[in-house]
Amino acid sequence: VDGGVFCLAFSPDRKRIVSGGESGSDDPDQHPTLQLWDANNGSRISSAFTPHAATIFAVAFSPNGKVIASASEDKTVKLWDAATGNEMLPALIHTGGVCAVTFSPDDRQVLSGDSEGNLTFWNAETGRLMQKISAHQGPVTSATFNREGTRIASSGVDGKVKLWDAATRSELMTLTGHGGAVFRAAFSHDGKRIASSGHDQTVRLWDAVTGKAIAILRGHNGDVYGLVFAGNDNCIVSGSDDRTVKLWLIDPKGDRPQAVDSEK
Repeated sequence: VDGGVFCLAFSPDRKRIVSGGESGSDDPDQHPTLQLWDANNGSRISSAFTPHAATIFAVAFSPNGKVIASASEDKTVKLWDAATGNEMLPALIHTGGVCAVTFSPDDRQVLSGDSEGNLTFWNAETGRLMQKISAHQGPVTSATFNREGTRIASSGVDGKVKLWDAATRSELMTLTGHGGAVFRAAFSHDGKRIASSGHDQTVRLWDAVTGKAIAILRGHNGDVYGLVFAGNDNCIVSGSDDRTVKLWLIDPKGDRPQAVDSEK
């Protein structure tokens, strides 16, 4: 990799990894590229993807593993054939840089979030713009569906996590409490909880049904950018610019689960 890596995603079968970032060159003719890797041995499979014109901020595999989406500061989302690296459709054009991208669980929709605070829904097969909604005051930093595809969680630099009805695309609730930008929001596998992380150096756990704050996990000494539920939803993994990755073990007993930072 020639430049900084800003994002990566595993294929659904966990056999491949796609990564994106910056070009790492001052040459204006050198553009950021996507790299595809073998998850078992770390070897590069392909870097044949047509480049974006600016930094790639987000990547995602479709649930069926056949399509890769990439989102860029160049105001586009591109869809690629995961097997050949060929661009499948004309670029999906936005009015601002694109910071987040994901697929709906049924592979039918692409959801993107941009620097102007919009969430945009696209037909994944045709590239048709389905709907754009004003979601946050400032850039959208993440957007994700729950496993059933019925709910969407988004986060923004406005310090909010928002929960949306995926069918009507209407806002259900706003989760507030972070002291500054929220960089990531993620559903647990069972969809009952949402975890979020941000500039205030915390990971926060929420009830996805009521919006009630369950726990505040403190321990990082920098912005927390990476976040994922692991195991049987009994563990949260977070990554920070304090150069640490922390494992938070969630005790499911009681109304207020206790979180234990396992990284010392």
